[in-house]
Amino acid sequence: MQTRPDTDPDAATADTAAGDAAACRRPARATGPAPLLSADLTMEQLMRRWPGAVAVLTAWRMACPGCPMAPFMTIDEAARAYGVPADRLLDDLHRSVTDGREVRDAV
Repeated sequence: MQTRPDTDPDAATADTAAGDAAACRRPARATGPAPLLSADLTMEQLMRRWPGAVAVLTAWRMACPGCPMAPFMTIDEAARAYGVPADRLLDDLHRSVTDGREVRDAV
């Protein structure tokens, strides 16, 4: 982030952090089917936000629900670990989450 010379860099950092925190609490605007679902989400984020995704993972014979690596492994990494085509997995996940049953954290 660039700051003007006449501003305090620490204040700018605090403003940015406050803005980032507010953005996390703001509900996402739907711009299409499952706009927040991406291969970069961790498996834990996926399953917490869209519990219905568990059915897709088990249909692909992925043991991600209950796995201790779920908080650290992304959808893309899990797909590669299981030899699952990531694009097909994401398509199935998109279809399963577009019914609008997203679970939001109470922040």
